Amino acid sequence: MSNTNINIRLKDSYKLYIPFKDKILFESILEENGISYYTNIDEQPDIDGGLRYFLLSSDKVEIEKLIAANQIISSNESNIMLDFKDYRKLFKVFIIALISLAIIASLILTVNMLKD
Repeated sequence: MSNTNINIRLKDSYKLYIPFKDKILFESILEENGISYYTNIDEQPDIDGGLRYFLLSSDKVEIEKLIAANQIISSNESNIMLDFKDYRKLFKVFIIALISLAIIASLILTVNMLKD
């Protein structure tokens, strides 16, 4: 039950991507439940899409239940899930900036119209 179990890559396994912020939680859940996994952050130059874990296909159902129970966002190579909680703040900032820009543009137009 360690992250250095490279033999998992050679067995019937699948890849699962977990956000970096959930790394410790996910690994502790796997270890508490005796689920073998393999990951190597050094092999992953771009972790923006999540850390790649190799997991045994035979553990897939149990892993999915644990992920759901702990509200961990995950994805695999065929589906990409976004953590909307993380993007909500960014979206608010974008909307505020857009509204501010519209107000400034309106003020500039109004001032120019009053000058003429």
